[in-house]
Amino acid sequence: MFYLKLCKKKAAYKAKPISKLHLDLSKIKKTYKTSFSTTKLIVIETEGLEIIVQEDGELLFKNSKDKKLMEKVAKKIYKNVKLST
Repeated sequence: MFYLKLCKKKAAYKAKPISKLHLDLSKIKKTYKTSFSTTKLIVIETEGLEIIVQEDGELLFKNSKDKKLMEKVAKKIYKNVKLST
């Protein structure tokens, strides 16, 4: 479904879908507290995490090292708002 790894600069973790998908950002905005949004990405807050959500399905978790929590939140986002392409 997705993989979780440190980004290149090792400053944050990212979740990236294995298969191509498109996230409905407007639906995510209705579900999660949103602090910033553009047409291609939004920044949401949930379960103490700040997450940059990109339209192509990539999630960037800011300031967290809790892999289990990040995996849990990623699964929830992908399960509830994924649109197949």
